[in-house]
Amino acid sequence: MKPHLQHLAAASSAGTSLEANLKHITVTLATWDGVWEVYLDPKWARQRLRLYGAQDRALEQFFNKVRVGGWVGGREGG
Repeated sequence: MKPHLQHLAAASSAGTSLEANLKHITVTLATWDGVWEVYLDPKWARQRLRLYGAQDRALEQFFNKVRVGGWVGGREGG
């Protein structure tokens, strides 16, 4: 495979087909403004913040259990 096609395949979900990439680019450009309008809406920003906060708390709880030796072999120890 030619190097520029390898880079294209790695950077896009459309693979190396020129037609598929052109369709992908066309759809992306047509929906770009709408996607960012929704993404930047304060309601969704708060939702992402809650999600990341929940992930952070879950990881913190897990690592606290590991740190104190309460987690052994994939199950809680006593």
